[in-house]
Amino acid sequence: MLVDRSPLGAEAQARLGMVVSRKVGTAVKRNSIKRWLREWFRTRGELLPRGIDLVVIAKRGAAERGHRALLDDVDSLLTRVARLLA
Repeated sequence: MLVDRSPLGAEAQARLGMVVSRKVGTAVKRNSIKRWLREWFRTRGELLPRGIDLVVIAKRGAAERGHRALLDDVDSLLTRVARLLA
């Protein structure tokens, strides 16, 4: 996961970017991961600090871990990021 300050400034909404390459799996698996991440961002995006760009890079095996495990991993990473940015 990469986190960067938005060039739009501190008042901009947090933005999400995703990288899910073919190495992750078939198109169905890749699209599932992207759907899960978009849903996570939709429900928890307001908890992110304003003015950041968040890029999530899915690695091999992400689809096999499942929906809940993937979202738990992203949650724990965001908790660490929030502490660093505070």
